[in-house]
Amino acid sequence: MRQRSVSLFITERRGVAALEFSLIAIPLFTLIITTIELGLFFFNASLLESSVRDASRLIRTGQAVVAADPETLFRERMCEELVLIECSAIVLDVQPFENFTEASSVTPIYGEDGELISQGFDVGQSEDVVVARASYQYSFLTPLGSALLAGGADRHVNLSSVAIFMNEPFDFGSEGN
Repeated sequence: MRQRSVSLFITERRGVAALEFSLIAIPLFTLIITTIELGLFFFNASLLESSVRDASRLIRTGQAVVAADPETLFRERMCEELVLIECSAIVLDVQPFENFTEASSVTPIYGEDGELISQGFDVGQSEDVVVARASYQYSFLTPLGSALLAGGADRHVNLSSVAIFMNEPFDFGSEGN
């Protein structure tokens, strides 16, 4: 009787698919969720890049120079495009330079936590070369996503965007143009 039970157990095939699926379910769902999360990460990186480029137009054309608060104007323009990023968590660093050589030699400063340390928000004047940086600490939900891109256990990676441009020759003078 006992031998018959063992042989039935060995030859029985019902439930094999369920058992096999249970063995691969956790790795499969982890890979699916990580793939979705990496897609969201690159989508947010693209949005940040696009929003910095578009908001930089306000500086380049001189609109930010005549604004009461250029940083608020810049941030509001950026936030119009950012749907998945918390705008208040973005660190902005905008600095004018005399030429492109000087602008390219400046290295951004990051804190111990990897977050950009802003050196201020100065839009410069007509025909200045301006470097506009925006940085956001992106938090991963899955350990696999953070291991692939963040390289650490803190699950954070710095999304950064930089726009380097020369301001247009604007002159608003006393006429209020």
